[in-house]
Amino acid sequence: ECAQCHNHPVVDAYLQRHFHGLRAFLDRSYLFTDPKSKKKSLGEKAEGDVTFTSAFDDTKGKTSPRILDLPEIFDPKETAKQYVTKPGKTAVGVPKYSRRQQLGNAVTSKDNRAFRLNIANRLWAAMMGRGLVEPLDLAHAANPPSHPGLLDLLGDQLHARDYDMRWFLGELARTRVYQRSSRPKQQSVNSARRHFAVGLLKPLTPEQYAWATMEATGFLQDARTSTLAKLKSDAKKK
Repeated sequence: ECAQCHNHPVVDAYLQRHFHGLRAFLDRSYLFTDPKSKKKSLGEKAEGDVTFTSAFDDTKGKTSPRILDLPEIFDPKETAKQYVTKPGKTAVGVPKYSRRQQLGNAVTSKDNRAFRLNIANRLWAAMMGRGLVEPLDLAHAANPPSHPGLLDLLGDQLHARDYDMRWFLGELARTRVYQRSSRPKQQSVNSARRHFAVGLLKPLTPEQYAWATMEATGFLQDARTSTLAKLKSDAKKK
């Protein structure tokens, strides 16, 4: 949120142009409502540039779509036909060149190491109870991973497998790190946890706690029974 209005005041690596570089992928998109059916769908225009001004010193900037400090992705040179479907009152806009479509390719590009390392770190944290980078959302040069070589390896393997998360989580579950006891032997508790020498006890997430409570109190079973009865009743009416 800080980078929307200015460079981050504490983290030098988070710049305003990073935020607006991501925004540029989506800024041409808009919500279209069909006048007859009233159904909503996502449309996109072929024009529109992203500009920004710092809230601190009025410095102005302009950017095309980009991921962090990777090169900007410029639109192809204009052609005679910009649209597959031109936006209008009764038609949702479909440009010949979609900036939004470029986002997925750019994020998972082999050049974007930040993405693979971030995903690998978050999946590691989900399994192990603690990330190699902590806090999870503060990955930058001044907050290096506890095991940089391991994080590089995990990120590269995840990317090589086309982000197959089921495979990745399975590999983590087979490691000795995941299977370790939560009881420290010789090291202090804090040191052992920081270096993953022991298994970390993980509390339920708020969502898990809510579902567990509803299951334990019978609320979910009542809901299942009620829903099943309604489905059977509706089926008989048909």
